[in-house]
Amino acid sequence: MNLADRERVEVQLIGFCIRVIENEARNIHREINLRRRKEKTFSDLTESEMNQLSTTDTYFLNEQTFWIVTNENEIIKVVVVNSDLYDAMKRLPQDKLNIILHSYFLGKTDQEIANEAKVVQSTVCRRRQKILELLKELIAEEGG
Repeated sequence: MNLADRERVEVQLIGFCIRVIENEARNIHREINLRRRKEKTFSDLTESEMNQLSTTDTYFLNEQTFWIVTNENEIIKVVVVNSDLYDAMKRLPQDKLNIILHSYFLGKTDQEIANEAKVVQSTVCRRRQKILELLKELIAEEGG
């Protein structure tokens, strides 16, 4: 390849590279303009549009708490999330409430509850069944 051919090829390559760069620049400007037309800055958003972009955590809003004092004078926090269940449990007498809390929230067996209350295991079992029926009625009364 002689010098003239080499210069001609270099000029063609440079021209090709310039066209590629110009086309890419045009594509980038087109994309930027398209985004400008479609996108809004946060400062341009209305309050209702801003609220659609946000969220509020409600993790602990419905939590209600019972406190249990054990025979060892240990204080245990029991959290009830369902407000209908909490309202119904709140209406129970303390001895019935303790059976439900110990049985279902602390996971104690009827025998363990009976030992603490100094009654027979079958008594705890029978009371627990009646308390569950009562809770069901109380929740139904409240429309739950």
